[in-house]
Amino acid sequence: MAESVHLMDDYLEDFPMTSNLRYVEANSVFVNEVALIMSGEVTFDEYMPTVVEEVQAIVDLERPPAS
Repeated sequence: MAESVHLMDDYLEDFPMTSNLRYVEANSVFVNEVALIMSGEVTFDEYMPTVVEEVQAIVDLERPPAS
């Protein structure tokens, strides 16, 4: 088991938190939009630019105010 855990260390990266703290929103849009690609309703090449655009729009938003 210790060997397995050590092997995983080579592949771990920092969590990709957006600077505006809107990771959950961005991830939700990503998952919902990529589902269309995965279901075959649209092709990757056809729809991925739209997915990137929609996720980027969330990443570009201001950070929510502190409560």
